[in-house]
Amino acid sequence: MRPRAIAFALAALLLAAGTARAGDKCSYDAKTCLDYLIKEGKTGWPGLEGEMTEHGYQVTKVVSGGPAETAGLRAGDVLTQLNGVWKDDATFQEVYMQVMKPGNTVTFTFLRGDEEKSTRVTLAAMPHDVYALTVGRHMLKHAETYPPGAKP
Repeated sequence: MRPRAIAFALAALLLAAGTARAGDKCSYDAKTCLDYLIKEGKTGWPGLEGEMTEHGYQVTKVVSGGPAETAGLRAGDVLTQLNGVWKDDATFQEVYMQVMKPGNTVTFTFLRGDEEKSTRVTLAAMPHDVYALTVGRHMLKHAETYPPGAKP
């Protein structure tokens, strides 16, 4: 599986583990974080891949037969909100942790070209291979060291 293939899942677990923003290095020690991910970290999976941009989460691939495809999302869509909350909003992490669970239905607001749309996605359980790779990558982040003053 390509690294980009698990980007959304990694962002999900970073947020679920208490990181303020996707892409930030987790601030917990590795054991605390791993214990949490094992116990609580199985988040709902929308079945899409992408990358964060200044405008939102740019969908690069929708997994065939997955929840996002069923809901009508397409590659090229830019997710801007989850249940009406933008990722930079102070309440995003709280909303995210409450709703991103397998079986829950969430509303993604997105841009398709210049048109704003929204769709409801019923989240699936994260596939085991995606979950294992995601947790592994997260744990590798704990092993990274940076020179004083350097940013990850």
